Amino acid sequence: MRCWPTCGMMTGYRRNSPSRIPEHYMRYLLHVDSRQRFSVVSFVWGPGQRTPIHHHRVWWLMGMLRGAEGSQGFAFGADGSVVLEGRGVQLQPGQVEAVSPRIGDIQQVSNLQAHLPCSSIYPAWKDMNWLLE
Repeated sequence: MRCWPTCGMMTGYRRNSPSRIPEHYMRYLLHVDSRQRFSVVSFVWGPGQRTPIHHHRVWWLMGMLRGAEGSQGFAFGADGSVVLEGRGVQLQPGQVEAVSPRIGDIQQVSNLQAHLPCSSIYPAWKDMNWLLE
């Protein structure tokens, strides 16, 4: 098991000036089940960072640790294009959001804070080692 202590995930963000914050959000694989049935990944986001719109094809739970994270859902339109679906969700520390093919898994995630980093934890029903490649 690879582990990155929660207390240390954002240390670099606090100590470094904004010019030294990584350009892209960081992903840390915290655990992979020995039978590769599930994994736990942590995301650390710099101020204002966001993902592209993406499709999971697997269930996730998004758990907010520090800061504020936004999740905007999308769906495939009749013509196959990607269209907004519903209102965005704002997660605060301690809140959890579920994502799955059954309830909707096309989304864009972002750090809602313009000047502060945030961190979240994502249990997933899949071996997520590929995220780190």
